[in-house]
Amino acid sequence: MNIKNEIQRVSRFAESFLEYGRPLEINTKPTDIRKLIEDVLELVLAKARKEHVLVERDFEPMPELSLTLILSKHAFTTSS
Repeated sequence: MNIKNEIQRVSRFAESFLEYGRPLEINTKPTDIRKLIEDVLELVLAKARKEHVLVERDFEPMPELSLTLILSKHAFTTSS
């Protein structure tokens, strides 16, 4: 156990708890879905390689959608 990592984890937990009661501000903006997916893949590729999962990228053209970028990335990365 790394003390620095544990402090960061507890800090994130406390921040999350404090934000729980606040109304959620949703600020959407036009988002390139392809770029969003690429960004999320970059976050999970190391774990995929470690678990011997091959990720292939073959995207059709995709429209821009009005999204909240941070919430969208969070939704993609926590769905496993």
